[in-house]
Amino acid sequence: MVCSLGVSAFAQQEDSEERAPSPNSWATAKPLKNGGFFEGPTLYNKAHGKGREKFTDGREYIGEFEGDFPDGYGTEYDSDGHILKQGFWRYGVLITSTPYGPDK
Repeated sequence: MVCSLGVSAFAQQEDSEERAPSPNSWATAKPLKNGGFFEGPTLYNKAHGKGREKFTDGREYIGEFEGDFPDGYGTEYDSDGHILKQGFWRYGVLITSTPYGPDK
């Protein structure tokens, strides 16, 4: 398994409030077909496991991946860090939303 960001390092970042990658980490991240970048473990050169995807418009998804798609539990944030979507994903589509924010 090839990993651009160690799982233990990701786990530490996941627990912190700050989601921004280190200054040069996106330069070594895996580019995806949609124009975004994936940072995390890969399997057969595809995003696999807990990681993050940074989109070209500034959005970011942090969660589980399989075969280059969000697949499992994850959260999508806008460019300002506000939650856009949260829940369970399958093949890149949010299939089950979970409550979040002050109105839980």
